[in-house]
Amino acid sequence: MPIPSLTTDGVLPPGVHTCTLEEIGAAFGTRAHSNQRMTLFTKLTELFALVRRSDLATAFYVDGSFITDKLDPGDIDILIALKQDHDWTRDIRPQIEYAVVDRKSLEKRFGFDIRVFSDASDPLNEYIQFFCKPNPKYHQHLVERGVVKGILQVAA
Repeated sequence: MPIPSLTTDGVLPPGVHTCTLEEIGAAFGTRAHSNQRMTLFTKLTELFALVRRSDLATAFYVDGSFITDKLDPGDIDILIALKQDHDWTRDIRPQIEYAVVDRKSLEKRFGFDIRVFSDASDPLNEYIQFFCKPNPKYHQHLVERGVVKGILQVAA
């Protein structure tokens, strides 16, 4: 399903909108949008490739000013949902798996705000709900009007 058009408030309509990485690129990450957007999308692509190689994730949730009408967004906020049935008692493969579960390393490497949760967990669902609320620091007018915004979900 294609990414819906932004509302007149410059955000996605309410809901979790399933899409592909390619659709995100077309909607928000090309040179026609801005060089900053293209740079952020390149980093997003690299992050997704790293996480997908680990085979730990089920989905990514994408938020932040990147998925708004802001010309030069400052960031992308990411939730990574990990497989519930992963055996965390065995040794992890340091080069791949540790890179995915070490949030601080991911944030340092990609410059995004990243949270990692078990799929379908209460904390993941709480963060999804949190992401659907406009940030009062940047969108106080939307908060005052009670606007709920959408986020994007990409399968891993």
